[in-house]
Amino acid sequence: MNKLREIELGFLNDTFEKSIAYYESIQNSDGGFPYNDVGSPSGFWATSGILWSIVQISKYQNSKFLQKATDYLSKNLSYEGYLPLTISGDKPNIDGTAQFLLALSVIYQENKNEEILKKINKITEWLCRITTNGGYGFFS
Repeated sequence: MNKLREIELGFLNDTFEKSIAYYESIQNSDGGFPYNDVGSPSGFWATSGILWSIVQISKYQNSKFLQKATDYLSKNLSYEGYLPLTISGDKPNIDGTAQFLLALSVIYQENKNEEILKKINKITEWLCRITTNGGYGFFS
């Protein structure tokens, strides 16, 4: 590997580590991430997007803060298989639900947990039921 490539990779690793440390520091006690600004209540859409992006660059199994985020989203997954927009009982948030599905898919590849697979199937079935002509809007 040439010296320039080593410098680039070192910079990226440092950036990823700082980003992960930042998200870990702002995580709310319920496991979610603020929907707006540091200190605001947790949001499903924000949490699913952050979880999805971080599991792609970080190991899941040894990360308590990612496990807490997954637990937060899992607890709020509706019986039908979607995440609500803001609070339980809200209309479905397709985008946040799809991001959670993508995160769970990455997590499942790492640990082959049967409970994760059940959630993947539940969300996939819900998404298949609500599609219109193979597409989706932001809300169902």
